[in-house]
Amino acid sequence: MCIIVLAILLIIPFTKENALFTSVSLAFAINGLFGMVMLWISMADCPYSLRQVHWIFYVTFFSIAPLNQYFASFWPWGYSPSEPQILSTCLLTLLWGVVFSFASGRDKRVSQDKADLNEKHMSQKMVFRLSPAAVVFLSLGSIVCTTLLIATIGIGSLFIRTSAGVDLDSSSLALIATVCPRAFVFGSFALLTLNARLKRRHYGAAVVAGVCLILTCFPAALARFNIASIYLGLAIFLFPAFSRKRGLFSFFLIVGFLLAYPLFDAFKYIQESASLNESWEIIINSLTSGYSTGNYDAFSIMFWCFDYVQMYGVALGRQLIGALLFFIPRTLWPGKPIPSGELVFSSMNYPFTDMSFALPFEGFINFGIMGLVSFAIVYGLVVRKVDAKYWRQRLSINQDKVTILALYYPFLLCLTFYLLRGSMMTTFTFVFGDLATMTILYCISNILSKRSINPK
Repeated sequence: MCIIVLAILLIIPFTKENALFTSVSLAFAINGLFGMVMLWISMADCPYSLRQVHWIFYVTFFSIAPLNQYFASFWPWGYSPSEPQILSTCLLTLLWGVVFSFASGRDKRVSQDKADLNEKHMSQKMVFRLSPAAVVFLSLGSIVCTTLLIATIGIGSLFIRTSAGVDLDSSSLALIATVCPRAFVFGSFALLTLNARLKRRHYGAAVVAGVCLILTCFPAALARFNIASIYLGLAIFLFPAFSRKRGLFSFFLIVGFLLAYPLFDAFKYIQESASLNESWEIIINSLTSGYSTGNYDAFSIMFWCFDYVQMYGVALGRQLIGALLFFIPRTLWPGKPIPSGELVFSSMNYPFTDMSFALPFEGFINFGIMGLVSFAIVYGLVVRKVDAKYWRQRLSINQDKVTILALYYPFLLCLTFYLLRGSMMTTFTFVFGDLATMTILYCISNILSKRSINPK
């Protein structure tokens, strides 16, 4: 079903009156077909994976969206590229895809031809055993984190993504002020729910964490990637169908991306003082604008990147260092690099600089073509290792013993979609902020549970 949906979306532009059958449109079609083949292979290998997220991003942002923009002669942010520029970018994205496919490899541990053998593990509901002390710690911790978040951003920002919230999300302060408290809440809700499922009690603690989840992670108040990361991640924990039915995760991700992605983007521009009619108009415009908005700018950003590199040269790893040291505030590091999208567009004196910057092009702006290839290799190897380790643990761990990776991985899936779109410096805050928080709450809960079993 996922492949059919993507294939239809790729074919539709060729049926319109403004369709152009040129080397450029052929290049987009090749990119799309290649990505769909790799997505099909990755879905056959396992029910859900970081590979699948990558290929859905690849087909959508590097084929379907730019193909529509090419036929409409309209590119986000007003750039008018030449056909050689478009072809060059197509070749670079294809190079990224080919290198990534080899680096990420395949893992047939839970492949389709082993479905009968793994049926027992795939059908079992995930559970987690918590001691009463751990239950109290997680539920009270959720209340404290909710209170902390309210004190930081205000009650109004809990239910609508105001401009103040957007500014906070783009700063290093977000790591402590917003990312970690929210991660603690939805991580606690997952553990408390899995514990209640196992013991058939402690439902009250799960309800408390659930209320905190709604307050701290209300969809209209979050960035779109965060909504998908949290709620699709929780769905994987709660519904075994995501482990049994191949393609179900990818289907929800694609449908959510096509409908929810532009819908929740509208809340970013609705002010607290906006009337109901004004808010409704913004939502409708966002849903009907198609691929012409900055939501689908990942491919076209490379045109600006080309110009920047020609004018100033590659960054020689400076942007990469800034991303790796994302947690250092600018007050301590005044010369800290700014996100790559902001760097490129501010250098061009563009009035709006809060731009995405796709991961392949992060490699290019750091080290040129070799940087793009190197990033594809490293990212592919990381994806291969994380995917393999997760599914190995899913098949081997006791059903009442969820590991740190098993807790973090479902939330990481959609976070990598955000990582692929960029910019890297901003996304690392969420990827590693969530990981650090999950690790802490898991370890403390585990220690409390062990002490209750083996008291001194």
